[in-house]
Amino acid sequence: MLRIPLNHPLTKSFNCFAIHPAFDLFHIPIATDMNHSRTPLLLTCLLIVCATMAFGQGNNKVTKGPAPEWVKQIVPNWEAKIPEADVSQGVHTVLIDLQTHDPLGQFYRHRCEKILNEKGLETLSETRVDFDPAYESLTFHFVRIYRNGQMLDRLQMDQVSTIQMEQRADRHMYDGALSAMIFVEDLRVGDFLEVAYTIKGINPVVKGHTAEILHLNSMFPMDAMFHRIILPMGFKGQINYLNAAVKPEVSTSNGYQVLDWVGHDMELIDYEDNMPSEYNPYQTVEISDFVTWNEVAKHVATFFAKIDWGGATITRFADSLLQTHPQPEDAALAALRFVQDDIRYLGMEGGINGYQPHASAQTLRQRFGDCKDKSLLLVGILRALHLEAWPVLVNTIDRAEVPKKLPTPFSFDHCIVKMRLADSTLWLDPTISNQGGSLRHNSHPNYAAGLVIGDADSAMQTIQRFPYGKGIKITEDWGLTAAGEQVTLRVQTVYQGFEADNIRYQFRSSSSNDLQKDYLAYVASNYGKVEPVGEPQITDDRIANRLVTTEEYKLLNPWLRTGGQDGKYYFDIYPSLFSDYIKEIGQVKRKHPWALEFPLKLETTVVIHLPKKVLILPEKQEISAKQFAFTCTLTPDNYQKNLTVKFSFETKAGRVEPKDFEVFAEKFTKVRRKMSFRIDESYFKEVKERSAFDQFINEDRGKIFFMVLIAAFGLGFFVYEKYFKRKK
Repeated sequence: MLRIPLNHPLTKSFNCFAIHPAFDLFHIPIATDMNHSRTPLLLTCLLIVCATMAFGQGNNKVTKGPAPEWVKQIVPNWEAKIPEADVSQGVHTVLIDLQTHDPLGQFYRHRCEKILNEKGLETLSETRVDFDPAYESLTFHFVRIYRNGQMLDRLQMDQVSTIQMEQRADRHMYDGALSAMIFVEDLRVGDFLEVAYTIKGINPVVKGHTAEILHLNSMFPMDAMFHRIILPMGFKGQINYLNAAVKPEVSTSNGYQVLDWVGHDMELIDYEDNMPSEYNPYQTVEISDFVTWNEVAKHVATFFAKIDWGGATITRFADSLLQTHPQPEDAALAALRFVQDDIRYLGMEGGINGYQPHASAQTLRQRFGDCKDKSLLLVGILRALHLEAWPVLVNTIDRAEVPKKLPTPFSFDHCIVKMRLADSTLWLDPTISNQGGSLRHNSHPNYAAGLVIGDADSAMQTIQRFPYGKGIKITEDWGLTAAGEQVTLRVQTVYQGFEADNIRYQFRSSSSNDLQKDYLAYVASNYGKVEPVGEPQITDDRIANRLVTTEEYKLLNPWLRTGGQDGKYYFDIYPSLFSDYIKEIGQVKRKHPWALEFPLKLETTVVIHLPKKVLILPEKQEISAKQFAFTCTLTPDNYQKNLTVKFSFETKAGRVEPKDFEVFAEKFTKVRRKMSFRIDESYFKEVKERSAFDQFINEDRGKIFFMVLIAAFGLGFFVYEKYFKRKK
């Protein structure tokens, strides 16, 4: 029955492993978290104060100058046709021009857009470029307006402000990135706005290597696109073309290899709702000089090797755990819970710290760290306990798709821990606070694959899916007195494993009053006016990782009438949580996959207590497809005046491919129609206590008498034919 958004605790740690700037069209950091939480009011105010203090101040990392000599000058098409049906935000993109000189570590970005209406003015009136001052500098080439055949310069360096916005502060991550801000003056509807700049600086994690990724199309209309990648002559790395990406024009210039992609009126990606997060619909080009994932692991290990994983401080802490937990397995669990609960999540990720963790002793002393820091600390403690453990890089979005990509350090956004215990391999996430369960039954999200740093077995390893998956069992007790009268409802929800971890985190983040408001809002949305009976009760067995909630309500008037005021009373019972996962499908055919929550198992038992005994036949309905199974059973207990309806839904896959979608949609829609149970006046008609057979006899005497006569006549005819007629 709980309607709290089930944001997994991991959402606060997403993107703690820094993301490569080449992923973004305009060098604006890409957020990879699944749920964007709002910045608290106090924090927002502090950020505004910091921004105001920095506003208008100069920065020697931001300059004005001509474009680098290696850049090819691309002129926008001022006569570009506007596909009005596809344009959004009041802007038509005329040109996207992205050029990268990989050996020099320079990124040239040039774009031109036409403003179509007032919304476009709002969209483009502010130009912002983000960069990391720890290793990058920014040079603006021009910010100009093209209006009625004239070029108007709008780049005034004394009006360029640098602001440290810390856009991920709401997730407790601070990277020191700066934002260069330009508020374009005298911008009008019908203008073309053209901006160009270069960011110089080689990312520390890739220094000496090449790792680039390009997207050759978009979900938004674009008149022209130009991509240029300059590589060392004789580049021996790999280039991977995905989703029918075209190959480049290849040339040489000044001792370098030049790859150019030129496109006009590119085919738009037809965006569809509910696409899997790991699904990539773009025409994509991957470039990397890393040959294997083992090579990537060794490269990343050089950053980790510079940090002290252990030391005397960590050894003393491990010894203190053994004093209270003599068994190594118990001590390991205590270490995990300590790092999860007592080391708060806070990432100081400026410059190299976006990729290199802090020393474990420092993290222990300051009692905070990001996912890398917490993982390295846990590994250090486990090794001090003489247990085998390694840090593991994973991707919270791409998951199983990562091994299919070209090897690169930029494929990861999170860090966890691999631990070997006797004959078992355990995967531990030190960023999930308030987790429950034993060490061997410690749940984790379905990361699917991870790059293990320092393990001799192999670098890229499969992370076994946690066997318990998502399991939620709900029991609803409905007390009915008469049609049109109040109804009582008692709901018990049992969360286990991963789901217990998830909901426990939510409870720690919300007050009991907020929880009750959420519960009441959900019940009222389905059944009208409602009054709570007491407060929700919560029982949490953290060792067993089992959390139980109990809620009680009075539904003041859930009843409706068929055909208006004179019709019969009825209301529908909807099994809790089912509507969250069994979504309505608005289209039958798709070009892209449909996402399903996987693994997922929902069970809701609805027990309906009636005031009178009523005769009802049992019933069972099943709907299944390759991707899911749904069952609904009705079991009457006619002597006890109870009806029990059980709903069960379980997924078998995490996505539906387009070729299977039409069949899936038909069956999935049937499930939506079946996931309710209607109570009407017929359940309140009085029936004497008797068996189904007695009921049949007493209410249908005429039919029975007629059937007996037919049977007697048939028997007499049979005897006559067999005995009397034969004797004659």
